[in-house]
Amino acid sequence: MTQLVTSEKLLFRRRKQIDTLYSQAALALLASVTCGAVLVALTFDIDRSRELLIWGAIMIVVAVVRYGVIRAFHSQQPANDDLSRWRYIFAGTLFASGLAWGAASFLVAPSVALADQAIVIIFLCGFVAAAVAAFSVDRLAFGAFIAPALGIPAVNLTLFGDSIGHTLAGVLVIFGAFLLANALRSNTAHKKDFDSQFEKQQLAATLEVEKNKIVALANDLEVRVGLRTDELRLMNKLLIEQVAEISNAEAKTKIEEARFLEIFDRAPIGMLVIHADSGRVVRANSAVCEFLGYDTAELSGMMAEKLYCPSERASISGESMFKRDSVTERRYIHRRGFVIWGRTSTGVLAAGDPGDAHIVIQIEDLSELKRARDDLSERGDSFEVAFDAAPVGMAVIDGSGRIVNGNTCIRSMLNLDGKIEGRSLTSILNAGDEERSSGILSRIFTGELDSIEFEHQLFGRGDTSRPVVIRITRVKGHSATRPFAVVHLRDKFTELPSLPQPERSGDAKLVALRATA
Repeated sequence: MTQLVTSEKLLFRRRKQIDTLYSQAALALLASVTCGAVLVALTFDIDRSRELLIWGAIMIVVAVVRYGVIRAFHSQQPANDDLSRWRYIFAGTLFASGLAWGAASFLVAPSVALADQAIVIIFLCGFVAAAVAAFSVDRLAFGAFIAPALGIPAVNLTLFGDSIGHTLAGVLVIFGAFLLANALRSNTAHKKDFDSQFEKQQLAATLEVEKNKIVALANDLEVRVGLRTDELRLMNKLLIEQVAEISNAEAKTKIEEARFLEIFDRAPIGMLVIHADSGRVVRANSAVCEFLGYDTAELSGMMAEKLYCPSERASISGESMFKRDSVTERRYIHRRGFVIWGRTSTGVLAAGDPGDAHIVIQIEDLSELKRARDDLSERGDSFEVAFDAAPVGMAVIDGSGRIVNGNTCIRSMLNLDGKIEGRSLTSILNAGDEERSSGILSRIFTGELDSIEFEHQLFGRGDTSRPVVIRITRVKGHSATRPFAVVHLRDKFTELPSLPQPERSGDAKLVALRATA
C-alpha cells in the first residue's frame, strides 16, 4: 500500500512539473525573443552584420521549434505514460536555446571587444537569473539551459580574453554556481509544494469517500430503523393475536382432550398410552384389553415391554422398543400365555414439558390375517404343482405383458429352451400381431374384459406354423398397482382338458411372486 501511494505521488509530481514547465514556456519564449532583439540593436555594427544575422536566424529557428513543441503539448494533453518523453523534448529545446544564447559571445560580441562582451554577459546573467524562476521546477530543464548559456561565454573569455576576460569568466562561473544553488533550493520547494498538493488531494478524496460511506450508513441505518419499526409493530400485532389464539387454544385443547379420550376408549383397535421415559402404561382402551386378555386396572402401571414376546424383546434389544412414528408387526404375549400377532403403529402426544412426553401405540389384531396367509400359502403350493404339470401351455403375466412364470408345456409349444420369465408375451408369439396383442392385453388389465379367447398362427423353427387357441383370463380381486392374468395356449384341434384354476386371486399371484423371487 505504501509503495502504491509513493508511486502515485511521484506520478503526480512529474505531471505538475511538466505542466508548470509548459505553462511558463510561452512567456519565457517571448522574453527570449525580445531580449535577443534588444541585444542585437545594442551591439549592431555594420562590419559584423553577417554574424548578427546568423545569430538572429538561429534564435528565430529555435523560437519557432520551441513554440511548435509548446503548441503540440497543449493540444495533445499527453497521458501520464508519455510524460517522460515530453520532459526530454522540452529539455532539448532549452538546451538548444542555451546554445544559441551562449553563441552570442562569439557572434554578437567580438572576442576582443570587452565592452560588447560585457553587454552580452549582462544580458546572459539576467536571462539565466530569470530562468531560475521559470525552469527550476525541473532540474533537468534548468541544467539543460544554464550549462551552455553560461558555459560557452566562460570558455570563450578564458581562451581568447585577457586578464579582465579571465576575471569575467570567473565571475560567470561563480554566478552560475550561486544560480544553481538557488535553483536547487527552489526545486526542493517546488517538490514539497507538489507533495503537499498531492496529500491535500488524497485527503480530500479520502474525506469524500468517508463522507459517502457515512451518508450510505446513515441511509442504511434509516432504512433499518424503519424496517425494524415496522417489524416491531407487526410483532406487537402478532403477539396480541397469539395471546388471543393461546386463550382460544387452551379452551380447544380441553375440548380436544375430551374428544381424544372418548375416541380412545371407543376405538375398534387396541390403543395404549405409554410414558416415554419410564415405559409404563398410563392408559389402555377396551379393545387392547380384549386383545391381550387383561383388564384396564391390570394394564395401568405395567411395563409395556412385558407385553411383548420374549424373542421379540431380544430381537430389539439395544433399540427403543417404542420407536416413534413407525409401523411394524410385533408378537405379543396373551395373558393366558400364547403368542398373538399385532400390527403396531406409534405416535407421539405433544406435551409442554419434554420430560412428560407420552407415546400412543395402536395395535391391530393380525391373528386372522396370519391364518389366512398360511392357508393361502398351502393352497398356492398345490396350485403351483398343478400349474407346472398341466398338459396345455400356461403362463402368468403381469400388467406390462411380461411373463413372470410359465410351465413346461408352454416352453415346448414356443420352442424356447432357455428362460422364459421376463420376456414379453406379445414379442414371442408373432411380431406381426404385436399391436393387436398389446390392445387385447390393455383391455384385459383395464378391466374392460375379464377373459378373451382368440385363434393365432404360431410359427416355430424352420418356418413351420400351427394354429393355436389363446385364452387370457384376468385374475379377479388383484391389486390395481400390480395386476396379473393367466394365459392358456393349446392346439386348435385339441380338446381343452380340465385346467387348474386359481381358487383365489392370491393363488396365481403367489405363483408369480414365487417365480419372481
